[in-house]
Amino acid sequence: MAYFSMKEVLPTEVIDMSTKAVKIAISLPKEDFKLLEALRKRIGLSRSALIYRAIHYWLAKREEEEKIKQYIEGYRRYPETPEELEELAAMEKVQLETMEKEDWS
Repeated sequence: MAYFSMKEVLPTEVIDMSTKAVKIAISLPKEDFKLLEALRKRIGLSRSALIYRAIHYWLAKREEEEKIKQYIEGYRRYPETPEELEELAAMEKVQLETMEKEDWS
């Protein structure tokens, strides 16, 4: 079983939660609570730290998804030119030819 200190799992600004934190109350289905309790005990976190990590992870994933969406939209607005696509195809061909010559055993 791996246990982590607060310094290993939380950003420095969150460690001193007593002066910078806001308390909230939430309601969870009993089964979800039991799962969270088992998880937090197994990895050695407080409830607050576990919930903080879950929220932090969720927010980071949302930000990542938004960046991917913007990236895709940028490519839709400014797709590769035919010349760029030809150049890419030529590079892929060279890479495949090089890999075929490699001894993979």
